[in-house]
Amino acid sequence: MVLLTAVLGVSNSFADNDLDEQLDFLGQKMTKENGNKLDPERKWVKSGTVKFDADTRTITLENAEIVVTKENCPQYKSESGGWYPIIGTFRFYCPTADITVKLIGKNSITTTQTGFVMLTFLEGASANIDITGGGSLTINAGLNGIDARHTGTLNIKDVDMNIKGASRGISGGYTSRLIVDNSNVTSEGKYGAICGFKKFSMKGVKCVSPVPDPSATPEDKEDPQSTKTVSFEKGGVTNAAGTPWGLVVLQRETEAAGIATQPAVKNNATVVAVYDVSGRLLNDLQKGINIVRYSDGSVKKIVK
Repeated sequence: MVLLTAVLGVSNSFADNDLDEQLDFLGQKMTKENGNKLDPERKWVKSGTVKFDADTRTITLENAEIVVTKENCPQYKSESGGWYPIIGTFRFYCPTADITVKLIGKNSITTTQTGFVMLTFLEGASANIDITGGGSLTINAGLNGIDARHTGTLNIKDVDMNIKGASRGISGGYTSRLIVDNSNVTSEGKYGAICGFKKFSMKGVKCVSPVPDPSATPEDKEDPQSTKTVSFEKGGVTNAAGTPWGLVVLQRETEAAGIATQPAVKNNATVVAVYDVSGRLLNDLQKGINIVRYSDGSVKKIVK
């Protein structure tokens, strides 16, 4: 029942019990015929390229800047006759086999809705979604950054990702799994940065924020509001009681030891927010380790 509600809550004119696969880019079905021209008029892809290879089931973003606003967001007509915005920039409904999202260079998705929506309707097949390629992706979303409600595993491997959702950063549907493998991932969301997965695991990656407070008491471990505990065993990055953290910074283990001493500005980026290691917003740098977010979406650890 939970999954059914979740699916219907974000579906776009899908028929109930329809298990036919649909792989969409802003409401348009991606096919072998249109794979190299998903946005020929450049309504949403402002620069770079977005391509779909139907034979290998690979979506390639190469230095792509995708912008979806309230004004240019496509809409769909519901059964009741009302018009509503398409929820996902990319939407994978009932995928029948694995899908690869390949990142080349620097990519970004800015949307009033959700960056990626992955859905499986009840008895649908299990499929994995692999985000790889060695590039980077920044998502700034009005809803969720990545909404992985499919049956399968979301693999984030060998990439850099900065995800910010007004609701959730990277969320699952309690049937999907998340693996972050040799990647730098910063995720932020009011109701959870990384949460809602059946299982969450890291490979070659260290969580640098949040970190547990050595002064945590047994009472803290039972307190849903505690900011002194960290757990990776409850479907994401949560406290010991299972409440998701709102900001999570994961770094490759090979890079996690490197900590800067000053919030250096590069490429004209400016500091937009400073957090402590528990994810609390600060007015300025404090003594110890700080998490600094820049205007270009990048995040750095700074020690003062």
